[in-house]
Amino acid sequence: MGHKLIGKGIAYKRIVVIATLITMNGTIEDLKKLELSYSPMFSTAKDVVNLAALVATNLMAGRFKQVRVSDVRDLVEEEAYIVDVREVNEFAQGALKGQSIFH
Repeated sequence: MGHKLIGKGIAYKRIVVIATLITMNGTIEDLKKLELSYSPMFSTAKDVVNLAALVATNLMAGRFKQVRVSDVRDLVEEEAYIVDVREVNEFAQGALKGQSIFH
């Protein structure tokens, strides 16, 4: 059974990068260090593929605890603090009920 990825825009290019690394028996560490081309006007020096690998290594090392989407409702009801670091326009596209913007 193959893996699936869903995304908007050029997500397929990231699938190709990850699939190539898998084919070459690459690791998360390899993915983290992978040099990908970029254009400063449109992206950052670290691609989201690199960032995903950085998150994965932090989770695997136990430096961060992952919160599953299915657990968020319970956390909100328990009045846990949730810090949303998205840009204002991203926040405007959808947020948790009762969440507000702080500047």
